[in-house]
Amino acid sequence: MSSVPPRSTLDGLQLLRVIASSPGRTVHEACDPASAQRLAVCRCPAPAAPPTPEAQARLRAAGMAAAVLEHPNLVAVRDCGWHGEAAYVTTAFVEGETTAAYLARVGRLPPLHGLALAVQLLSALEFAHAHGLVHAAIHPEHLLVSRTGQLKLTGFGWSALAAGALRPGPFDDPRYLAPEQAAGQPCDSRCDLYAAAVVAFELITGVHPFESDAFGRGEPAQRQEPRTVRTVRRGLPTALDAVFRRALAPDPHD
Repeated sequence: MSSVPPRSTLDGLQLLRVIASSPGRTVHEACDPASAQRLAVCRCPAPAAPPTPEAQARLRAAGMAAAVLEHPNLVAVRDCGWHGEAAYVTTAFVEGETTAAYLARVGRLPPLHGLALAVQLLSALEFAHAHGLVHAAIHPEHLLVSRTGQLKLTGFGWSALAAGALRPGPFDDPRYLAPEQAAGQPCDSRCDLYAAAVVAFELITGVHPFESDAFGRGEPAQRQEPRTVRTVRRGLPTALDAVFRRALAPDPHD
């Protein structure tokens, strides 16, 4: 965590500190002076060719489509747009940590705890998909565990602003990309289910479902059969294997 200059502002919001940073984005904790509300602001670096005003308006409309979503397992989008040539998304502030940081801190979860978090993720996706929205960039850095233990999915506004980018894009992690995404093909809600299955496998078993040396090179997983749950964690029901084989099928039609 790092502080930012005390007078640093963005469209009227006071930026308090950097809470996450990567080549694709910087996330600030912010405060709205008018309401004293704590918010999170994700700032995305300017693309090589900044969108035209018309394209910016379309991207803003796509990002703001997520603002209608109110669900206990979704981080609410408040605003999005452009500041200079850089895009930004404002969301509710969640007191907690990413699932990546959470798992690194607590280690392998009890199976029922991992399953409970996976169910919360699926509940969020069911709600979003019913409203016609696809996330397309689900991975542990976009999943937060609040101080009360509740899972919250963030990133809907961010992924919308990056919708025109080549895949993999700045918000993607190749370990969680569906094969059709990695190939640059059009994708729909099934890519979210694929990524959610990878996350769920990790939450329940403690390991990634695929054995691949491609991850270290930043490439998508090789499309072999997923591991069986009992080979990585004894005591889990074998019925889970059928669920994961279907959810991780390389062909979206399957």
